[in-house]
Amino acid sequence: METTHTPTPVPSRGAKLATAGILGIIAAAGVGASFTERVERSQADLTRFAATPTVSLSAHDATIDVATATTTDVSLARAVKWAGPDGPTTPKLLPTGELKVRGCDVPWWKDLATWGTCTARYSVTMPSGRSLTASNDTGSLTVTGTFDVMKLTSDVGDIAATDMSVRTLDASVDVGDLRAVLTTSPQQVVLRVDVGSIDLTLPPGQYAIRATTDVGNVSVDQSLVNQQSARTVVVTGNLGDVTIRAAR
Repeated sequence: METTHTPTPVPSRGAKLATAGILGIIAAAGVGASFTERVERSQADLTRFAATPTVSLSAHDATIDVATATTTDVSLARAVKWAGPDGPTTPKLLPTGELKVRGCDVPWWKDLATWGTCTARYSVTMPSGRSLTASNDTGSLTVTGTFDVMKLTSDVGDIAATDMSVRTLDASVDVGDLRAVLTTSPQQVVLRVDVGSIDLTLPPGQYAIRATTDVGNVSVDQSLVNQQSARTVVVTGNLGDVTIRAAR
């Protein structure tokens, strides 16, 4: 009897891709099982620094609260929570006197490996009447108290400066809302937002006000307007509403 040998078929490219896809799903399922191995961590601490005439604060990916008090130094209270393999980095005082804080500066793939989440909140208390320079790359920035000259910037995140007395205020936001409530009449205010709204509350008085926005509505309480005043307010929006109101 003659035996006929049938050649073994070579898998097509489509079959190979399908097999690779199945293996990938199985591998992903194995990795997914490790996602449940979540370990949550937290840390809270308090650090004090010598206060300078101008307190400089640089933040990244964090929530920052700044307030003034009857004190002679700067205190930094830190509260962080994370579930990934790495937590927020510790604050640093640079030789220039700048206080540098970083939040959840963790590679996304490390956080993803454990369904990691990370939050960082810094509460800064500084002497009243000093100047403040604060910037935040990503995250909210809130300020309250009594200051001399203030400069606030945020790339992505809201700025709220409320219940505040300041001689000169300069604040800008790339993406986010900016809200300022002043309890005493400032000498100069300059506010800018690219994408987001601006809401400014001023004490009753007379101000030389200029308020504009490219796309959005502008509302100004006319009881505040006196273009001959030495107190100046310049508010500029790009995409969003601008509101200037008198405190009641």
